[in-house]
Amino acid sequence: MASCLSVLVFKLPNKTYIVNGCTKATSVGTDTAGRKKADVLLHDINGKSYPISIKKDDAETWESADSYFSAEAKQIIDKAIANKKTKLVQHNTYYTIEPNIAVAAKIAEKKAVVFGSDLHDGGAVVTKTFASSSFSQEDDTLTVTVSNIITKLEDVKGDKDVYFLIRNDKTRKSIKEYPGIRVLAAYKKRINKNVIVVER
Repeated sequence: MASCLSVLVFKLPNKTYIVNGCTKATSVGTDTAGRKKADVLLHDINGKSYPISIKKDDAETWESADSYFSAEAKQIIDKAIANKKTKLVQHNTYYTIEPNIAVAAKIAEKKAVVFGSDLHDGGAVVTKTFASSSFSQEDDTLTVTVSNIITKLEDVKGDKDVYFLIRNDKTRKSIKEYPGIRVLAAYKKRINKNVIVVER
């Protein structure tokens, strides 16, 4: 990124996210240790970093929640089976559930899934499938047009609300008692008519 006095990331007409005195951007998407979420760090002239997570417009998942939610998922599966919301089918080396199930995330879980360990203090999630038309520069201000800016929990709503989707995937062994079943932290829009939403 060329040196610039401000980077403006906005979702018209009601929100902007501004980094004044931005000097560079660093790609950090491969560093996920400790539940980091940022794909890029924007750095200002004072040495402060602004972590940004980038989601495409057609994204449907927040993260693979195999490790984060596996213990809870096991309990949810057992309860759903007892309540006849789904059934567990054993195959040779794995299980399936029929149908797939989902449960709404609690507030603390939603914070963890969306903001991780690095976005909750001054960072942001931006949504956009970028094209050249997404960027415009006037003097020393670069404006990046995006579809959504999420900086607080109240921004996570509608189609982007967080559900844990418990689904079949015979390659996964995240739930040790039920190999073949995995967990995704999914957008609400991913919970279609073939998925049963259950209570905890």
